[in-house]
Amino acid sequence: PQAIIDSLVMHDAQNNPTIRQYGIVDLTNGGRVAAYTGVNCTNYKNHITGLNYSIQGNILLGPQILDSMQAAFLRTPGTISAKLMAAMLSAKVVGADSRCASWNTSSKSAFIRVAKPGDTTGTLYLDLKVLNAPFGRDPIDSMKVLYNNWLTSIKTLSTEVPQNYLLEQNFPNPFNP
Repeated sequence: PQAIIDSLVMHDAQNNPTIRQYGIVDLTNGGRVAAYTGVNCTNYKNHITGLNYSIQGNILLGPQILDSMQAAFLRTPGTISAKLMAAMLSAKVVGADSRCASWNTSSKSAFIRVAKPGDTTGTLYLDLKVLNAPFGRDPIDSMKVLYNNWLTSIKTLSTEVPQNYLLEQNFPNPFNP
C-alpha cells in the first residue's frame, strides 16, 4: 500500500498531490495499510489507520468526525460493507463537512464502494452513490436506504451479490446551481 501511495503522489495527474487524500488497505496480506493527506487539503484534514482500515477526510468539522467513524467501524461486527455503513452513519452530524452546516446536513454526497478480487471499475461487488442531495436531505439517510435495499436484494436473490450492482441517487448540485 505505501508503494502505491508513493507512486500516486509522485505521478499526480495535475502535479499537485498536496491537495489529495489516499487510503489503501491490503486485506489479503495481513491487513497492511497506508494513507496520505496532502498539506494543502482544506482543514480540518487528517487520516486514521489501523489493522484493515483507513479513514480519511478533509473540510471536516473537526477530529471528532474521524474518531467517531473509527469507533463505529471497530465496534460493528460483520462484513466490510456493514462496517463502512456504520462508520458513515456515525459521521452524520450537521456540518461534518463544514460546507454543509447552512444546509442542515452532514455532507454534500455519499458513496460506498467495495471491490472483490477480479472486479473491474465497471463491475464492483458494491457501488452505492448519493450525489448532490437537495437542501435539507442528508445524503447519509439516502445512503442508508440504498444500502438496506442492497442487503434485501442479497437475501432475496442469493448469497452472492450480482456483479455490477449499482444503486444511485443523483440530485442537482446545490453548490453549483
